[in-house]
Amino acid sequence: MIQIKLKDVTGKTLTQDVEVGQLPMALDKYRQQGHTILSIKNQDKTPLASSRTKLDIYIFAKELLILLEAGLNIHEAFQTFILKEDNPNIKVVYTQIVKNLNEGKKLSQALTYHLQYFPKIFISAIQSSETSGNIHQSLKRFITYQHQERLLKSQIKSASIYPILLSIMGSLVTLFLLGYVVPKFSTIYDSSGREIPFLSRVLLTFGNWLSHHQLMVVFILLVGIVSAFKLITTKSFQAFLVKRLITYKYFKQLFEEYYLSKFYRVMGLLIDSGMPLIESIELSSALLHSYYDDKISQATRQIISGGKLSEAFWQYELAPPVAYSMLRVGEGTGDFSRMFDSSADFYEEKLTYHIQFLMKIIEPILMILIGLIIGLVVVLLYLPIFDLAGTVGS
Repeated sequence: MIQIKLKDVTGKTLTQDVEVGQLPMALDKYRQQGHTILSIKNQDKTPLASSRTKLDIYIFAKELLILLEAGLNIHEAFQTFILKEDNPNIKVVYTQIVKNLNEGKKLSQALTYHLQYFPKIFISAIQSSETSGNIHQSLKRFITYQHQERLLKSQIKSASIYPILLSIMGSLVTLFLLGYVVPKFSTIYDSSGREIPFLSRVLLTFGNWLSHHQLMVVFILLVGIVSAFKLITTKSFQAFLVKRLITYKYFKQLFEEYYLSKFYRVMGLLIDSGMPLIESIELSSALLHSYYDDKISQATRQIISGGKLSEAFWQYELAPPVAYSMLRVGEGTGDFSRMFDSSADFYEEKLTYHIQFLMKIIEPILMILIGLIIGLVVVLLYLPIFDLAGTVGS
């Protein structure tokens, strides 16, 4: 069973369940009724597009642009995709698209049947370009958007790798000291029969417990890691975390730079493809965090009522000062696409700088913290020896 999420002519969001075989007919019917298809999800346990059959939309767009610039038409380009594709699931998708094209459907309509493979932003850019007749430019803009998106994610991942590895190594060294080294010292101190300082005795007791309950410790760690991962991925926790973090100026700035740069980048892409402003806002807003839902709705209503784009975005915190100034220029020149692109470039650069600066602060803090923990364990471990040395010396 397939669940279709759509928006009707009044703007109300609806969900409809249809059988897999009835999907193309259902989509045609909803489109003829004036509904906008938002998403398609598989309700069965077997996903429509598993991670192994997921289409790399960035590579696909680049290959399609190359074929079109070489002189092939859309139909011939997809015939080429069928010949080169090894994955049977993707090949079926290409075959169905060719069939839809042969039936006289536009490319955007054919792609709509496969929203699990082709993102709505890509389809909307293609749909707008079909009206303007400039599909090459739309593909180039989409490829640029995807490249910037991948570059940004790569920079974030690269900046976070070292702190994560440092934390893991520090934790493993600490566990090794507590679970293996400390029990060895405990045996020596027990055989000596001497009085042990209180803090050292607590450390030795804890180390012995870890040594005798290794399976339990591993189980607790695994459960803790899985539980923490599930908690972090829940929308309620993410909303709570965002609500708390944005109360701090620095984290609010990072939050705005990340989401608004993506929002501006897609706005520029869709407007340049020929999509109307309000539709571009509604589609691009899907990339924003739920924190912006009410702000987007209020800003959109104000624009529909005749308000200026820059003033509405400024009022509802969708345009920081630099973006606000650029949008005001765009209102004067009519070149919103370039202003959104420039705003996206500016905030992406700021985000990269702030992430790198944050990591430069976190790395030494982590090293100091791990050093203090390991140093404390070592000091408490050797404290009885220091006491013994002092007794012998006196």
